[in-house]
Amino acid sequence: VDRSDLPKINDSEYYLSDLVGYCLIDKSNNNYGKVIEVLALPANSVLNVSKDDKEYLIPLIDDVVLEVNQNQKVIIIDPIEGLFI
Repeated sequence: VDRSDLPKINDSEYYLSDLVGYCLIDKSNNNYGKVIEVLALPANSVLNVSKDDKEYLIPLIDDVVLEVNQNQKVIIIDPIEGLFI
């Protein structure tokens, strides 16, 4: 679908496909990798994140994703235990 064919959204909204290429960091600015794909699954969407030749699946839920900063192209997360094993 061409982006111009999508409905207009306001500045605080984003399409899931916009998140590809965003960096994942925590509140202390630790880098957890870059989003390479967003999976739209029945329960919730999932970020496929790549770092150091490894891939991690990060649920796109409020308990994990604290903020999406579109200006800086970063997603600030709370890396709950077990996400990056």
